[in-house]
Amino acid sequence: NLYWYEYLKDSKTVFFQYNGVQNKPDESIAAFVKKMFAFINANEVERLIIDLRWNGGGNNFLNKPLVQEIIRCDKINQPGKLFVIMGRNT
Repeated sequence: NLYWYEYLKDSKTVFFQYNGVQNKPDESIAAFVKKMFAFINANEVERLIIDLRWNGGGNNFLNKPLVQEIIRCDKINQPGKLFVIMGRNT
């Protein structure tokens, strides 16, 4: 699966697994990001973890909606609220 998220209620964290920078046939990255941030804004979320360990890249132009949503989100766009996990494949 190219991208998905899970809400970790106990830690008030959204874990976003981002495995590839390409649109899925049934859901673009832009649509997915809009849905995920609607969830973040409507729920008790204190942090976002983006896991890029298995992300080998792709069309980075498609990342623009993600960056814009992070910038706009007061819950996430502050020190200690956004975490990115990277690995050798990133």
